[in-house]
Amino acid sequence: MRISSNSFRRHTWRRDVPEGYGCCRLTGLSVAGALLLAGCSLGPAITENSADYNTTIEDVTNAALVSNVLRARDHAPLYFTDLAQIRGSLQLNVQPAQTIIPYAHFLGSTTPSTVQAGPLNVNSQPGFDYAPLNTKIFAEGMLTGIDEKVFAYFIQRFAHQPDFIYLFLNLATSRIETYRRSGGSPISTCVGIECAKLIRRWTASPRPPTIGLLSKDTPIGPAIPAEILANQRGALGDLVKVGDDEDLDLSPTKSKRAYQLSKTEQKFVLCVTTRPNSVDAVGIASFGVTKDPDDTPIPGNNGTCGHGPINPERYVIYTRSVEAIFFYLGELLRMREPQQQPIHFYIYDHPVENIRFHMNYRGQTYYVREASPADQTMPVLAFLNALMNLSRDADEIPSTRTVATSP
Repeated sequence: MRISSNSFRRHTWRRDVPEGYGCCRLTGLSVAGALLLAGCSLGPAITENSADYNTTIEDVTNAALVSNVLRARDHAPLYFTDLAQIRGSLQLNVQPAQTIIPYAHFLGSTTPSTVQAGPLNVNSQPGFDYAPLNTKIFAEGMLTGIDEKVFAYFIQRFAHQPDFIYLFLNLATSRIETYRRSGGSPISTCVGIECAKLIRRWTASPRPPTIGLLSKDTPIGPAIPAEILANQRGALGDLVKVGDDEDLDLSPTKSKRAYQLSKTEQKFVLCVTTRPNSVDAVGIASFGVTKDPDDTPIPGNNGTCGHGPINPERYVIYTRSVEAIFFYLGELLRMREPQQQPIHFYIYDHPVENIRFHMNYRGQTYYVREASPADQTMPVLAFLNALMNLSRDADEIPSTRTVATSP
């Protein structure tokens, strides 16, 4: 009888290999396949846990913002904590289960084979670390007026959305002072909600507010008598050269009897339509617990905002701190007639349509709706969260966990 080479290899393998080897081989392959499936099954689990992490951060942040607005409404102290870390472990378990392979005898086994290839279970054990934001840097940031650079960023970000510019200006403006061009004391001042009418007039113009630049010369040192410079030829040029080498950008201004060195600085200004067909520069001023008082930035000209006659009445906006924004929103919630609010900011104590989220405060459930032209609560919380993040410093968050929970 002629035996083919393949048949010979098969008969030889069956003759020389001990009984049960095929069973062991199948079992090993099945376990390897189970491990490969295990590795693949971790991918969806990791993706899902990452999405859950972002959802948790959103829920915690929204609850913290709304609860502090409600505390401000109640004239209570504000409290902030940071979800400093969410950590956890993923465990993959293969439950034992016997799988019968009925045709194993073709590969050398006289009995059906069994493998451990049961269902796969992925278990996660998350842990949360909370840290109180009671550090000095965070407190100073919360009590400092919005910086003019941050102010300019948000105005430029919503350059073609006057409704959002109106919303941001109402949040960020503490007061607006009106001056004569010559300076001196303000001739009028609006505070808080009183400024809404003026802001509405500025943003209702066909040309919405934008950001411009204004050059300002700051004197450096005392004036130098002309007689001294006359006796020391080249001394003025040497001073200017030293300033250039130090990147001070000094420029001399000559009066009748002296020279004054000055440094030119660029300042942000708000360009608004204060008169029909005329755009004027409005100064931006911030204050805070760590800032020394500056000279009131009354614009002497319109800078890059426009040309033409300058309005004799000049305006200066003083920005709010983040802490002051919370209490401003609390003041809005205390108003008995919501129609009188300058912005559409609402937190409901009863179920409403189009709920975005709800949270508990002092045993009462409160609701926030999805953003719409008639309800700007979500955009307000987005502004507030972005401004608060500027006050957070990762190096300042305590490394010792004060509260740790594991659900």
